[in-house]
Amino acid sequence: MTAEAFVYWLEEPERDKFERILGNARGTYATKFARFRELVDQRQKQLDASLRDGLDAVLHSVGDFLRISRNEAGHPTGKVVEREEAHTYLVMFAFYVRRLLALGEFFGSAVENGEGES
Repeated sequence: MTAEAFVYWLEEPERDKFERILGNARGTYATKFARFRELVDQRQKQLDASLRDGLDAVLHSVGDFLRISRNEAGHPTGKVVEREEAHTYLVMFAFYVRRLLALGEFFGSAVENGEGES
């Protein structure tokens, strides 16, 4: 949802380029998300202050931490994940998703109001 709303917020020709990246069935999630983060980083000043606050930490640090943890779970090493650690992952994931959804709402409402990237 967030990436799709972001596409319509972008101006041409960047919109077409990013749509092609998202639509590439052979493209990895990591590649698509890296490009999304790069484009958002370039446009942070256009975001509401509440969205900008800590955005780097959320998109980069928390996102990478969760991605790495997910990858490790997909390749079990026998390490036991303690209850507190699992709880921390779930809380971080919820925070991360709320921020992504808020970004999606911002991009979507900006497009509805004719306030695309400028």
